[in-house]
Amino acid sequence: MSLIRLANGHKYEIEQPNEGEGMMRNRRRNTVQITFRAGAEQFDAIRADIKPENLESFRIYYPDNETADEPDEQLEGVSNKLFEAFSLVGDWEDKEVELEKETSKTPAVYGRQLSVTLGERLASDT
Repeated sequence: MSLIRLANGHKYEIEQPNEGEGMMRNRRRNTVQITFRAGAEQFDAIRADIKPENLESFRIYYPDNETADEPDEQLEGVSNKLFEAFSLVGDWEDKEVELEKETSKTPAVYGRQLSVTLGERLASDT
């Protein structure tokens, strides 16, 4: 599990982010795909928070056992990476996922998963 802290200070638990490169407006740029570890009841708040001013500077923490409730000062020594000048480049993906496999005694358990891709803004984007 990882954490993302947006420019406004809000923190969300996320799956291991998937960093890569993508093409946007015929220019190559760094991208990061974020999958949130949140219930569907939090999806509207997450979508509202992923906006340009909150993506000017955000940090992803790669802790072992911290949660979004940890105070910021406790995260200082945790492995992290700063991302600057990113924006929403993909569509929101809200899909059903299997949370627990079916066994001979219990049925499978399903839930919702929210993902989005963020991309680095280039000077030519403005």
